[in-house]
Amino acid sequence: MTTQPPDGAQPGDFTPVPVLSAATAERYRVRVLDPVTAVPKVGEDGEPAGPARPTAYVGDTLMVRGLPDGARRAVLDELTALLDELGLVGVVDESLDERVLRAAGDDESARGILDRLWVTPVRLERRRPTDEETKQRLAEQGYEPERHPVDAWPVLQHLRSRGRTAAEVELDHLVSAAPYWQGAPYWQGAPYWQGAPYWQGAGSPEYAVPGTGGRGPVTLVVADPALRARKVKRAPVVVVADTAIGPHPWFENPDTVQRETEVLGTLLGVDGPLNPLGPLPRNPLDGSLAAFAGHGTFIAGIIRQQCPEAHIIGVPVMYDDGYVPEDQLIRNLDLLLVRHVRAVQQGTPDELLDVLSLSLGYYHESPEDEDSDVMLADVLREFGRYGVAVVAAAGNDATVAPFHPAAFAPQPPDFDPDCVPLVSVGSLNPDGRTVSYFCNAGPWVSCQRLGANLVSTFPTDLDGDRQPSHRMPYGTSVRACIDMDDFSGGFGTWSGTSFAAPVLAGELAACLVEDPQTPETDRKAAVQRGWAAVSHELPGWVR
Repeated sequence: MTTQPPDGAQPGDFTPVPVLSAATAERYRVRVLDPVTAVPKVGEDGEPAGPARPTAYVGDTLMVRGLPDGARRAVLDELTALLDELGLVGVVDESLDERVLRAAGDDESARGILDRLWVTPVRLERRRPTDEETKQRLAEQGYEPERHPVDAWPVLQHLRSRGRTAAEVELDHLVSAAPYWQGAPYWQGAPYWQGAPYWQGAGSPEYAVPGTGGRGPVTLVVADPALRARKVKRAPVVVVADTAIGPHPWFENPDTVQRETEVLGTLLGVDGPLNPLGPLPRNPLDGSLAAFAGHGTFIAGIIRQQCPEAHIIGVPVMYDDGYVPEDQLIRNLDLLLVRHVRAVQQGTPDELLDVLSLSLGYYHESPEDEDSDVMLADVLREFGRYGVAVVAAAGNDATVAPFHPAAFAPQPPDFDPDCVPLVSVGSLNPDGRTVSYFCNAGPWVSCQRLGANLVSTFPTDLDGDRQPSHRMPYGTSVRACIDMDDFSGGFGTWSGTSFAAPVLAGELAACLVEDPQTPETDRKAAVQRGWAAVSHELPGWVR
């Protein structure tokens, strides 16, 4: 049975609308941009440019680009003046500014990169009246600052009308691990639903389609692929910016897997100073697994299977809830880039990076704009300029709405020969022929790789509160059905473009194993080998 969409409907009409739990919205101070009620976008001419697309963003925060003593100063001064007119103030975490400036020191290369790409979150707050007469007058008018939350969106439109571009100031989008397909579009009878589908331990069956492939434990009897890895002059390095890589027998050797990374004296990830939110709170009465528990570990296992020689660096940019504010993501990527560029310039092969695997993203409010989210796009493009191949998941919402950063992938043949192109990856079913029903589509999706019902690694300490449906003692043993959220065996199945992306990342790393230029440290060699790997896996893509 096929249900047709309304007459005249186009695929692009169905943009996913973020729906977040109350706990998530509170933790990240999130607003969802409503095209119906939000103030219109402002165009380059300062005039209204129509409604925006739905997006989730940190409601009281704007991102400003540049270092405190560099490019940021002029924009922040103008923002401060505007906020004063609007009865607001902007708050900046100066301790983080001081740390970055102190770490960069006199290193002109690091300072140059950070001044072009570093972002600072500016938190907007109501300016509270200090004199009693004003307080009384506002109270009589029913105005109480703490009961009127700030919205960064209209403030941003004021700045746009004054000529400030997306390269200077932008919303702080909420980025999520490539979200799971939310069911068929509404015209097929299933509402959009942002929670984990029922096969992930939440929700009810009517929101999922059989055969989409959920998270579940399996038994794998093959040995660690690293045991058959060849000796190479320099192992290709794959960065997994995701949830943490958990405990697993495959990942016990620090020579092949790195769980903590410091750059310029700053620990990257959620355990470092770039994360001001602290640990993810969990309800002690709820023992269910978080929606993205094991996500990064599963990705690392796929890369290990594809390229046993690869050295994997896990950068835990998000907790198991699968969310990270864009400013935190960009700053982690900025520092990774600094590490790599310094390695290229100083000829230190142990610090080089080769592939960056990103199984995360969001839907931008203005995807049709050529400069949509320049801040994230620029840092990823800079990785390509220094020879790092960036691979991004295309998303799992069965939509053609551009999913960033996958939507930054260039369109053939518009390639920059001096920059390894970002590649966006969709998902194939186990037959290797059909595209997964949940997979996003569009000209910005570069290719597909296997992504449904994959088998990979899970943290061996991952065990939720669900119990086997049947369990009974018999003699000295216990008979039971499979406990569907007990991953202590270390392996399981999962589906999504989140896992198609590392399939390609592992393929690119395997190409680099064969490339005689991989041990070389100069930028030209890095770009050549990165381009060669991409061209090998995507034959139509040539410099």
